[in-house]
Amino acid sequence: MQSQLLSSYSTIRHIFTTRHGDVSSAPYNSYNLAFHVGDDSEDVRKNHLHLAQKLDYDLTRLVHMRQIHSEKIIIVADEKGFGYAVSTKDESLYLDVNSIIKRQLETASVLPEHIEDINLCTSCQLKTFFSYRADQRHTGRMAGVIILTDIHRKNRQ
Repeated sequence: MQSQLLSSYSTIRHIFTTRHGDVSSAPYNSYNLAFHVGDDSEDVRKNHLHLAQKLDYDLTRLVHMRQIHSEKIIIVADEKGFGYAVSTKDESLYLDVNSIIKRQLETASVLPEHIEDINLCTSCQLKTFFSYRADQRHTGRMAGVIILTDIHRKNRQ
């Protein structure tokens, strides 16, 4: 998947992966990019290699992060009362990640027209996305890769 906003810049290459497109077997089929979830390491390595080839980047320079899924929420509103969580009928509390990210970007002086929310729900669209919650924690992981082309080329020379 690609962002319309990011696609408008000639100096940016990017992709947001889905669960489709490479070699992992079920329940990680087929484009799992996480080594820590129980998938065959060689399949994950091949998935990473194919992604690096597709976007033409040096696989050894990729920076990984590990998202933590936890029920612990320490702060649900900032000092001005801006809410970061959504309460449901059963009084469960869900973190509003989109609002948090948007607020952080705005605080960092990113203009609203430079913020794109594609409004997709991974747990609602299991045929397209992996979902830790909906897949009962036994699933693959996706990635967002963004490369600044000019910087990328200078560092490879």
